[in-house]
Amino acid sequence: MGDAGAKSGAKDFGERVPDFLIIGAKRSGTTWLNSMLEEHPEIYIGTKEIHYFDYQLDKGDGWYRAHFADAGPAQLAGEATQTYMFDREVPPEMARLVPEAKLIAALRNPVDRAYSDYWYNRARGIEDLSFEDALEAEGERGERYRKSYFSRGLYASQLRRVAEFYRRDQIAVFIFEEQVADPEHAYRGVCRYLGIDADFIPRTLGRPVNPTIQFRSLRFRALTNRSRSRVAKGLARLNQKHVGYPAMASRTRAALQERFAQANADLADWLGRDLEVWRDVTSAVDSAPDR
Repeated sequence: MGDAGAKSGAKDFGERVPDFLIIGAKRSGTTWLNSMLEEHPEIYIGTKEIHYFDYQLDKGDGWYRAHFADAGPAQLAGEATQTYMFDREVPPEMARLVPEAKLIAALRNPVDRAYSDYWYNRARGIEDLSFEDALEAEGERGERYRKSYFSRGLYASQLRRVAEFYRRDQIAVFIFEEQVADPEHAYRGVCRYLGIDADFIPRTLGRPVNPTIQFRSLRFRALTNRSRSRVAKGLARLNQKHVGYPAMASRTRAALQERFAQANADLADWLGRDLEVWRDVTSAVDSAPDR
């Protein structure tokens, strides 16, 4: 195991904090990364989406540390909360408690990310506007609102905010479309970054783990969400059906691609790499499995 593992083992076992965090972006493969790493014997991941640094700070650092108390002394502890990168109030709080953590950002073509996010909300009864009207209304809804379809895709500004508190070598960026095209390569890259065995291959590698779904009954979903029992979870699965969503209107796609053009160029400059995979306006991945 690499240096990160050595640091992990040196910590007071009762005072564990995560060695790494998956910080975003929403609907960009964070659940897939979390699931792949969860299978790795050198990794311990507690509850997904703890939301400590954005919504749960009032519970105290001890509450947060308790999520990692069961991590083995030779394991790296981690968590994934896909809103951390977006929320401007999060980076200083993370740096206060986990200044040496490695951070992972999974990024998706912001046009497709926005549309996936929109349909995620529609399925849960959170959104009732059309996609175009929701984009128009975003400014009135506020930046931290969960319906921030456009602003969540302004990745360069978000990563620069994080980099004010973390060294650049503590921030690794992985591209969703490359992950879909070659999941094994993407997974091994994450393992190498974390300093764990990249030859361990998860059983579920390559399978979508967070597909687009619809709920047969939103009322029934609310009832099952209140219970953590195995029966409730089984019933919740029966209430779901895996579906695609309609292709985005070509005019909307072209307009969004233009709106994101400068932000994507800024991101490419910050990363020092080309983002050609995001430039083809007509190559929609509306029907690609969300991970």
